[in-house]
Amino acid sequence: MGDGKIPQSMVAELAGWNNGNGIDLASWVGCEGNFRHAIGYTQVFWPQFIMHKGYVFKTLSTLEALDTSLLGIEENCQSRAEIEWVMNHIHIRDIQHYGC
Repeated sequence: MGDGKIPQSMVAELAGWNNGNGIDLASWVGCEGNFRHAIGYTQVFWPQFIMHKGYVFKTLSTLEALDTSLLGIEENCQSRAEIEWVMNHIHIRDIQHYGC
């Protein structure tokens, strides 16, 4: 999204600002965001990592949760890199509660 284009999902939201003249995405973040959320998002977008059983994982999970998840994933993945990708990826839509 670094190309300056507004994501389609945000066009209507941004257009409603500034008495209908619209607002850019960075300005919208400045108006709607807050410091607590910004600090929380650092854990999502710039997490800490650990080595566990020869893999590199985000520290968002407990070791017990990692071990439980690994059981099925190791059987279905072809490489260490693939296992790490599956275990570490996030879906942006899943960051917020569905009711938001």
